[in-house]
Amino acid sequence: MMNTWMTKHVQFVWYGINDEAKLRQFLASDINWGECDVRLNPIDGTPILRHDSFKNTPLDTDENWLNLDTLLTCVAKTDKSIKFDLKAGGVLIEKVMESIDAHGLDDSRLWFNSNVERLQELGFWKLSKKYPNAILQADVDFLVPLICSVPGKAREILDMFTEWGINRFSISRQTQNLRTFFDQMIEWGFKISIYNIHNIPDLESFIQSELLMPHSITSDFDFPAWDCYEKWFGENGSNYEYSEYYQNRSYGQMKHKRARRVSAR
Repeated sequence: MMNTWMTKHVQFVWYGINDEAKLRQFLASDINWGECDVRLNPIDGTPILRHDSFKNTPLDTDENWLNLDTLLTCVAKTDKSIKFDLKAGGVLIEKVMESIDAHGLDDSRLWFNSNVERLQELGFWKLSKKYPNAILQADVDFLVPLICSVPGKAREILDMFTEWGINRFSISRQTQNLRTFFDQMIEWGFKISIYNIHNIPDLESFIQSELLMPHSITSDFDFPAWDCYEKWFGENGSNYEYSEYYQNRSYGQMKHKRARRVSAR
């Protein structure tokens, strides 16, 4: 891990902690936050970890998903913190809150992310009241055109979201006018998280060259300079594997060298 200004001022979030292999690697790392994608098991309604919907990526015959309770059991034994990317509102929110309460996690170790159309005002409000010290984040890529053209209107919408309990806003690295977005959001005093950072040879140089000052970065940390590659089932069923790793059954140390993409479902 880099020993620079980034480690002091930016929260790193390890993306896609959705299977046992990646959970082991995250727990053995010095990154504090890990993000999991949470949706309901279509069979029994329990919260499971899976990025893609079953409609877009049907269940594979050899796929074994990780239950949210299993992940929280492991995280609760450490000083790590967890970010939940909620793939739905309603019942899923209630189920996730039940799991969190069952494992006794302090809300300062919790981070919730979703789209505003999924959770809506009621969903964010429930989470903010239940976990007042948690981070509540919403994706706002759709607001960039307004910020660039009608900033006053964009500010009204952002203020409405903060009234819901949202206290951080995320944007994709691939969004156009990224620098304009950052400048305006910082001027307004909003906290920003940047995601969709992949295949960048030097993360620190990218951030500094773009003059971006995010409060947090969510990534799978596939940066060659960091030597952090992983095995995981990610977006669109992409399957990656280690070329060399050591692991144990207690989610302990893991040594990893390189990774290669082996299949895409």
